[in-house]
Amino acid sequence: MYAGSFMEEQDALSKLDELTTELLNKDPLTLAAISTIPYFGSTIATFYSSKWLAKYRERTDLLFRQFEEHLNSLDERTINKGYFDTDEGFDLLYGAIEQSAKTRSEDKRELIARILRGAVVEFAQENHSPEDYLYLISDLTVRELKVARTMYRDRPRLEKDAWNTWEEETCKELDIDNSDLHMSLDRLGSTGLLGLTTAREVDEDYVVLYSRDSGEGSQYIVTSSFDKLMKFLQLKA
Repeated sequence: MYAGSFMEEQDALSKLDELTTELLNKDPLTLAAISTIPYFGSTIATFYSSKWLAKYRERTDLLFRQFEEHLNSLDERTINKGYFDTDEGFDLLYGAIEQSAKTRSEDKRELIARILRGAVVEFAQENHSPEDYLYLISDLTVRELKVARTMYRDRPRLEKDAWNTWEEETCKELDIDNSDLHMSLDRLGSTGLLGLTTAREVDEDYVVLYSRDSGEGSQYIVTSSFDKLMKFLQLKA
């Protein structure tokens, strides 16, 4: 941990704990509303007040621990210590806690913690929108995130045989079928992380366009937006 910053980090974490407490203090109102649900209100209220809150606390605590680990790796001079006191910072923190509580995926929670880290680093805030990144990642499924990381790592060639080989290897690696892979790629394409390409084969000096067979998916390339996001997250693949 960098020198002279322990108390400042503890103050930051205390603010996070206060925010969590504030959120949890709203639960009695929610429970009162749930209890009026016909037939099942009592059962649902019991689940919400015990099991759900236990998971909420557990997942929020994990997020804070991951965020603390990232803070410990930073140079104190690069940190905007007043960031979470701003409206933008508060909204991002609130959203991060909310999205973390909704997922059981530790990989996704780690990405959320990395977004918080990137947001408080002063030089990383230029030309980046941490809030947009948070909701982009939160909106993707665990499978889609795995496909995205694999695509970013491999950057498969677009020639038909090479692309088909990549699809086969990726399906095997991620234990998914071809239709699920195509659906994930199409979803990632809609976010701007991947760009749709024209199907093609290169034959000596010719570029040959071809029609897809039934069931074939589209081909994609990694976009500059994806590169920008990965740089913000400080990830290589």
